[in-house]
Amino acid sequence: VLAWQDTLKQAIVAGCDCVQVREKKMSTRQLINHVLKVKRIADKYSVPVIVNDRVDVLLATKVSGVHLGKNDMSVQEARKLCGSEYIIGKTVHAQKDVSFGADYIGIGSMFPSQTKPSAQIAPLGLLKNALAYIHLAIGGITPDNAQQLYASGCKGIAVSSSIAHSKTPEYIVRDLLQSEHQST
Repeated sequence: VLAWQDTLKQAIVAGCDCVQVREKKMSTRQLINHVLKVKRIADKYSVPVIVNDRVDVLLATKVSGVHLGKNDMSVQEARKLCGSEYIIGKTVHAQKDVSFGADYIGIGSMFPSQTKPSAQIAPLGLLKNALAYIHLAIGGITPDNAQQLYASGCKGIAVSSSIAHSKTPEYIVRDLLQSEHQST
């Protein structure tokens, strides 16, 4: 596996249009420093950076936004702290969670995932019912299964393990983007 900086650069050059920093085990100081390093690379390509879970790190680093999980603060609380200047995304696992003011929603896990092996798999119907919202399918997405998400009307995908664990992340990103273009 490549150094994270090389993986990041290859993914962006291949067409990745947004980066989410998902480091869960770093101290706050380490995470801020890491996010700033990611931001420096992404800024060279005008690619937005989203930080996972941590509104404090978003505000400290001034990246593009934050993605909140089910155990994080509410979108409304985050919006009070961030204002409208930043993107706020939210992961949803059930239809009742779909509309609550996020700029986008992540729906899933759609497939078994190395990133979250114990995540419950979301029904494809949830993805189809959320098409009125700006959404991303998440969880266990690979070049082999992305096409079925796009075929169901999915507008975008968020991919972690397939890219991060690859020795050739640029080819994974290209294959994922090819799946998107085959469905349009």
